[in-house]
Amino acid sequence: MLKQLSLLCSVLLLSACATGDRITEYRDRSLGYGWLDIKDVDANRLHSVDIYQFRPQTSKPYYPAQLIKFKDGFLYYSMVLPNGSHKTLSASGQSCLGIICSNTIYTYAFGPKAAGRT
Repeated sequence: MLKQLSLLCSVLLLSACATGDRITEYRDRSLGYGWLDIKDVDANRLHSVDIYQFRPQTSKPYYPAQLIKFKDGFLYYSMVLPNGSHKTLSASGQSCLGIICSNTIYTYAFGPKAAGRT
């Protein structure tokens, strides 16, 4: 019974991670990247950055970015942006001391489109 329950939990966890649109064709995609200096804000560890496509307008203009700690900030990038014009929409993070983080999530919005989304 315990094996079946653990197998069921594993399958549910894996299926939850596989949500979203699967991209298999990259010829019409672009690489977008940036760097955020976070030494003057309350968060010292970012966990998400969102990128917004503002031209051409689409029904799904929001894209998540990958994060890598780099010097005193974070490098963020996405390799699945459709061709067009994009901007950084928002970034979210926490204040952490080692591996222990606070339960407060700080969200930083960049521009008027981000204010309505966060």
